[in-house]
Amino acid sequence: MHPGPIQRGIEIDDAVADGAQSRILEQVRNGVYVRAATLAYALGE
Repeated sequence: MHPGPIQRGIEIDDAVADGAQSRILEQVRNGVYVRAATLAYALGE
């Protein structure tokens, strides 16, 4: 998973980032959940 943010035009073309098969937003959303769960685990919640 890419940690983001992406550099449009350097790492990825706009057409790919905005394409129908792009999973960038899904990866961002999942990354938020993973970080929240990791923090909760570390704090013993």
